[in-house]
Amino acid sequence: ITISRIISCFLGIFILVFGLWYEIPATAFQYLAITGAMYAAGAFGCVAGGLYWKKANIVGAYSSLVLGGVAPVAFLVLDQLKNNLPSGMLFLVDVNVSGFLSFVLAALGMVVGSLATQRSHPPLQINPKENNQ
Repeated sequence: ITISRIISCFLGIFILVFGLWYEIPATAFQYLAITGAMYAAGAFGCVAGGLYWKKANIVGAYSSLVLGGVAPVAFLVLDQLKNNLPSGMLFLVDVNVSGFLSFVLAALGMVVGSLATQRSHPPLQINPKENNQ
């Protein structure tokens, strides 16, 4: 929980700094989509995977948080370099593709990270009925 809070704090600081210096090229929606996808994709992967999948573990949660932010950050970097990109990579500069990829990568991070580390980091089973007694 502490590491998740630290990551969330760094994401908030990044979004604050990014919001102050980023010049909106097209629409305000593009800015909201990118900054929202940075946090929402990883957080959704952690929450949905952690609550509804019995094989989810801590490595999958961290992988989901990190990989959920990769596509939006890559979009920001590639958007500045789009004149130098090969034509086959120009689809990565689309805000919609970036947002979609962030959720796909977050889900892949949860699934692959959890399944790859089942033996070293077994999932924690929490039984709420035992905690109330």
